[in-house]
Amino acid sequence: MSDPQADCEKLLGLVIPFAEQMLAENGEFYPFGAAMAPDGELSAVSAYDGQEHPRAEEVIEFLKEALQDGARGGRYIATALAYDARISLPSGGASDAVTVLLDHRDDLSLIVQFPYRREDGAVSFDPPISQNGGSDIFL
Repeated sequence: MSDPQADCEKLLGLVIPFAEQMLAENGEFYPFGAAMAPDGELSAVSAYDGQEHPRAEEVIEFLKEALQDGARGGRYIATALAYDARISLPSGGASDAVTVLLDHRDDLSLIVQFPYRREDGAVSFDPPISQNGGSDIFL
């Protein structure tokens, strides 16, 4: 039996370092996904519509559809969808943030945002902000 919280933390352990690497190297990244199979194996999930430079919103929708398809087919027990966003901070002001939509088949859905700053090619994260998600994948 899987532990939804632990499974989602494993996915975060995969996607946050990759997002950090992309931000450090490129200053940005296209949305991307990851998933956990029933046996616990983690994998990257991608979607492509043939466009060379699609809008981030389109990529997010394609990724959601790919993750939903894997969830319906029983191939995934947990998913993560990561994208770069500008967020309002609880303390006021705004920040860039790596936003991760986490969903688990056992009724866990979270949005975790990691505010960050870039200086001289290095990325530094502030403490994450978490809230309940929309349960968009395991319908």
